[in-house]
Amino acid sequence: MNQKKFELKDVMVTAFNLYRDNFSLFFKINGLGVLILFITSHFMDLGDMTGNIGINLLIQLIGLVVAYLGIYYNIKLGITLIIAIKERYYCRSITIKESYKQAKNCTWRVIGAVLILGLMIIIPTYIFTIGFSATQQLFSKIVAILVGGIPTMYLVVTFGFSIMIRALNPEIKNFLMYSKQLVVNHFWEVFIIYLIPFIIQSPMNVLKNFLPPINFGTVGTYLFSHLGQFIALFTGPFTLGVVVITYLKLHQASE
Repeated sequence: MNQKKFELKDVMVTAFNLYRDNFSLFFKINGLGVLILFITSHFMDLGDMTGNIGINLLIQLIGLVVAYLGIYYNIKLGITLIIAIKERYYCRSITIKESYKQAKNCTWRVIGAVLILGLMIIIPTYIFTIGFSATQQLFSKIVAILVGGIPTMYLVVTFGFSIMIRALNPEIKNFLMYSKQLVVNHFWEVFIIYLIPFIIQSPMNVLKNFLPPINFGTVGTYLFSHLGQFIALFTGPFTLGVVVITYLKLHQASE
């Protein structure tokens, strides 16, 4: 595979310019996804507000259906945003409706890729989570990182582009192997790309540690607890754009 030079700085600048120039389009698509996530995550709280056990049980059952539908449409809107980012990256005009229509044709392919990737990382992720949090011993934490954390990181970075491949290049059948081929010479650059959402959210996590929600009162506590979703409303299109553009550049370089 004859790949051209891949520069992380170039990806970041391109993603920022694309985000700035198409803010309205990307914000609307991402906003719908955040709204669905907000509604589905709070639907079951309605049962607790009634104080009626029967109504609460009914709402819990309905909530399961709402949750699954919410996940499905959230994934579909995520694909819609991925397609919109791709089209605008290539300077092609596209509307939300057109992007959503294209997303409908590949939603289940993407869900399949997500499930496969999830099955691949479930065991090392479980080992890392349990091993790291169940004990305060340094040796046990190191073992958890070596046995669970590092394998999880490797699998996510190596095969994470499978989702992009299923959404943007469905003609590529062996999407796992192709993802591995794209990443093989750029592992640490792609690793940094996947860290960007966590880096952006890290100030929020620090803020929560130093400013307990109880200091803000009832309304303030509610707003503060959802500040992460509010931040994601604005940063989501940029962080996803970085991943999409990384994939597109590596895909172009491999041809």
